Amino acid sequence: MPNIVFVSNNKAHWVNGVSSTTAGTFDSTRVPYAIELAEQEVMTSPVFTPVAGDDTWMHFRMFMDSIENNGFFTFFKAFDISGNLLFVMSKKVPSVAYTVTLTHYNGAGGSETAEQTIPFNRNRVNNVDIKVEMTGVLMAVHMYVNGGLAITNSIASNPASWGAPAYFTVGCAFSDLVTDTMNFSEFIVADVDTRNARMSLVRPTATGGEADWIGPAANLSDDDPASGITTTAANARHTLDLAAYGGASNISAVMVASQSLAGANGPQNMRHTVRMSAVNYDSTADILLGATLSYELTQFDINPATSLPWVGGDLATMEMGFISKA
Repeated sequence: MPNIVFVSNNKAHWVNGVSSTTAGTFDSTRVPYAIELAEQEVMTSPVFTPVAGDDTWMHFRMFMDSIENNGFFTFFKAFDISGNLLFVMSKKVPSVAYTVTLTHYNGAGGSETAEQTIPFNRNRVNNVDIKVEMTGVLMAVHMYVNGGLAITNSIASNPASWGAPAYFTVGCAFSDLVTDTMNFSEFIVADVDTRNARMSLVRPTATGGEADWIGPAANLSDDDPASGITTTAANARHTLDLAAYGGASNISAVMVASQSLAGANGPQNMRHTVRMSAVNYDSTADILLGATLSYELTQFDINPATSLPWVGGDLATMEMGFISKA
């Protein structure tokens, strides 16, 4: 099964993220909105646990409608867990083409560049997949645009032992006017090829069968990353009913994502859970929380109630939630 380390279509994960429901800029059958950036605006993902293997695949969908775009603006940057800038993709200049230049850093103070050969499509949703290979003797970046290899560059060394991506930025690079925007959606980071990957987001709608935590589901707001529900007790459960699922019937995995922190007087750990037919199925290991807001993710590869692969119908009555642990 794929190891998925980051999924997001929630603007609460992106500081200053603004939602947009403009038709045609995202797939409304899978996600409720796109995340919109204005001219030259950049947003940063939460820090996630890097993949364990050599290959990291980063996927998102992107829409742009700018006509004039002569500026030199950042489109994408990737960083390892120590904050080292692995590479940056910026709008190609001087040019009005819908392409970027890759600047790939070698870990020893130098860099190499490569040019995008397959342009992005204007006024269409583009699938963007970036493969990063990091080993002791290799650093490589490959970007695919709508399935085609558009940039590739390899460095036959890794002198500073840089690691796999742990967070990234995206920017509104293709803009020339203050009214220009770009829209991003369906972010996925995994250890397998994401070119055929799609995500569907189902959000909490109401409190489910467990209600030990303080605060209703209405307190969980995409508009406010500081919103939430709380508990001071260990082994307190809370589950949430979910919006209807409208995606494909073949499901690679079900992910439970949250942003959490530990208060001074509360439990310091938690686990994610799914609840099916009044039975709770918890993740197998405690998630250690800190004093600052952190992104947490648990992957359920199969339906724990049946021990079979997930199908679309399984999600109709499923709840998601969490349990606090001492």
